[in-house]
Amino acid sequence: MKPKLLIVLALLISSNSIAQDLPGLKKIAEPQNGVSFIHKDKSNTVWIGLGGLNYNLQYSNFGLKRYSNNQLIAEYNQGSFTAALETDSELLITAINGLYTYSGDSMLINSTLTGLTSITKYKDSIWIGSIDQGLFSKKNNSYHKYSIVIDGVKYDSIHSVCGSNNNLYIGTTKGLIQYKDGIFTKIEIPFTNTGEVYYNELQKVIVAMQMDGYGRLWFLNANRLDSLSCLYVLENNTVVKAHTLYKNDCNTKANFPFSSFHLNRSEWGHILMGTYWGITDISDEVSHLILNSNMNNVFSLESANSSSIPQSLAYEAKDGKLYASIYTGIFELDPTLYNNQHMKEVLSSSINNRNTLDINDLSIGINNDGSLFSRSDFVDAVENPPTFRSKSIGCLNAHHTAALWMGGLNSSTKNLHLAAQTYKQRGSDYLPGPVNTTTMIYDSIISKQYNQVWKVDRETIDDFRKNRLNSGYIIPSSILDWPGNSPANYTNPMAPYVDVDNNGVYDPTQGDYPKIKGDQMLWWVFNDLGIHGETGGRSLGAQINASAYAYKDIRLTPSDPNFIINRTMFVDYTVFNSSMNTYDDFLIGIMNDIDLGFYGDDMVSCDTLENAGFGFNASNFDPGKDGFGKNPPMVFCKFMNQKMDYFMTYSNSPGGNNGFPLNPNTFYAYLQSSFYFKDTIRSNNPYQITGYPCSLAPASQLNDVRFLMSSKQNTFAPGTQKTLSFSYILVHDPNIDFLKDSCDKPKQSIQKIQNWYDADSFPRKPYWPASIPEIGKNDLIVFPNPSNSKVFVKAENPIQSIEVFSSNGQLLLSMRSIDSNLIEMDTCDFAEGIYILKAVSDGTIIRKTFIKLNE
Repeated sequence: MKPKLLIVLALLISSNSIAQDLPGLKKIAEPQNGVSFIHKDKSNTVWIGLGGLNYNLQYSNFGLKRYSNNQLIAEYNQGSFTAALETDSELLITAINGLYTYSGDSMLINSTLTGLTSITKYKDSIWIGSIDQGLFSKKNNSYHKYSIVIDGVKYDSIHSVCGSNNNLYIGTTKGLIQYKDGIFTKIEIPFTNTGEVYYNELQKVIVAMQMDGYGRLWFLNANRLDSLSCLYVLENNTVVKAHTLYKNDCNTKANFPFSSFHLNRSEWGHILMGTYWGITDISDEVSHLILNSNMNNVFSLESANSSSIPQSLAYEAKDGKLYASIYTGIFELDPTLYNNQHMKEVLSSSINNRNTLDINDLSIGINNDGSLFSRSDFVDAVENPPTFRSKSIGCLNAHHTAALWMGGLNSSTKNLHLAAQTYKQRGSDYLPGPVNTTTMIYDSIISKQYNQVWKVDRETIDDFRKNRLNSGYIIPSSILDWPGNSPANYTNPMAPYVDVDNNGVYDPTQGDYPKIKGDQMLWWVFNDLGIHGETGGRSLGAQINASAYAYKDIRLTPSDPNFIINRTMFVDYTVFNSSMNTYDDFLIGIMNDIDLGFYGDDMVSCDTLENAGFGFNASNFDPGKDGFGKNPPMVFCKFMNQKMDYFMTYSNSPGGNNGFPLNPNTFYAYLQSSFYFKDTIRSNNPYQITGYPCSLAPASQLNDVRFLMSSKQNTFAPGTQKTLSFSYILVHDPNIDFLKDSCDKPKQSIQKIQNWYDADSFPRKPYWPASIPEIGKNDLIVFPNPSNSKVFVKAENPIQSIEVFSSNGQLLLSMRSIDSNLIEMDTCDFAEGIYILKAVSDGTIIRKTFIKLNE
């Protein structure tokens, strides 16, 4: 049975006082260093081993503790205690200095066995793995030592052992070994050749194993590269990378755990794995227990280059409870008391609202925090990845994050005012909601009300316009809740709408409806009134009305050149200067961190004539579990209504002429493709690349590169507005190597988008009617009626011809030699009004009327 996804979130807030108040959560100990296991024995004593494996593959040396009668007692203050196994009569604990046996109230040690790392039961014996000493078995208090040699290679350094009904599995530093009927056999594993001996060798180190309820062996290696798999499954004598079991489940595949050192099996047969956000429960369903929702703390817990002990990696399920060690303590959790509603209530003040543009082939997440795509809230990041993908290509992410940058000089004081966003690691420059133009003071109540991203489809609007007066019709919430009206003392316009009764108030009950672009549109509003934690810049007093929209044409396939419309998203940022300041040398731009599949091999470039920047792969193969493989795509960010005056790349490391910006002057310099040095903006920054992949050298000057494209707006006066319209275009052809083949395809694709934009005429076939009405004998129907862009005509018998007349008798459309029962007519160019349709079907003339509505 293949696992499927059901995300169930549980939250352990990092604040101890809050954590204690959560139902089903009990803190049993302060944080412990190097936890290797937590085991609750039959007497309800909780044993905590402090011999955890670190990134240098060394075991910690902090001893053994037990929790009993609400007290934490140090059994040993030193020693590397690595694993525990309980039999009917005793508790066995392995340690580097020997095997400990606890029975009754006494603890005995067998120090003749050393380097012990793991323990399991197989058939009628206890089996123990060790470092450098091989494999031991224990039966009736007698011990036997095995030295594992296969094809002349010795496998005596063991980190993990796991017994099943039929086999014993041994995880060594050189691979996975199976023991059955007295024979040791090496199991071949599909490791990835990284090109580096160090990482290739780490993949062979099997550090943890467990058998699930279906008899499948799950095992972890010591890999710490997030581009590679570390978790594998052995089923029916075949090893597969665990994430491939979820290849059609984008959420699970994107957030499948990596870089861990522990696996456990719950008493109900699930696999429990520690991750840097908490615990993942793997079975037919996959659930995440999030033990830390603070992103900064989460990502500081583990580092690929760290030799510290990983956290959130030790746990056991016993009597329906989970025991977990995280950086704030050791906890007992009852998962049955957690649910999504409880999680949302706890996080209601911190989750940034978000929505998804998904009308065409793209699925793209949008935040109301000044950023696009990537998530600011970690709970949402675990629950809803990926953020920018093509449905037809699969679950792979094509873009990480993008954000609005803008700044200018106060014409009176010459002070710099600037707002920008990167990853919110130091705070945010933007807040949800509009600007009170009377007070110019941030209002937290209004901000909370507008901490949303609204979404509406054209199909919903068309249905509303057609049926709103019908009995029983219920106005959809996407129309009813559309934020068309401004709050009191807020004078900037809000979400656009069609004011049917011309009274200046958005009221769907009177026929008003959202005015959108595309076949689906998202709308949100934010400002820069708060403290600029990201940049440290002075506020501009700006309100940003934002929208993202897309078109779809269901007639097209990915091989059609026009299919590019189905892989394009448009964004409009309209910035209102709500302050009393005039800003000179005002610039507005978009920062892009395009993580195209595997992020470590991305390059960027630009086309100055097409006002576009783009990301592409440095080779024609994008590697790893997150990679696109052969012939990866390109992602364009293209200005639609402004000239791209500047293009700049910068790295993810601080400092230098193109490092991560750390002060407002550097942000502003980057907007001008320059750098800031000794109180001066220096131009002619060399970190710019121009040209398409097939015209560039296949090596990047930067690693994990970002790019910034900007437009110079000169003066930005009070009470005026600036609109930046741009698009994201995913260009992909599985048969084209963009590094070597012609540059024409990507350039032609983005030119198509610009031409359609300039003509305001896009390929569109957003939806077929949900159902085709029944017709009577020798009759004909026209639907939908009213219509705003097209009508369908259906007859019982084939239609030979159609003519459409205006209400005053003018012939507007003539179609001959049709010979079909169902046809489609485009009425986009018709004015609003009543029209007469004359059709000839099976020799009979039939006349019908239909109504055309404007957009």
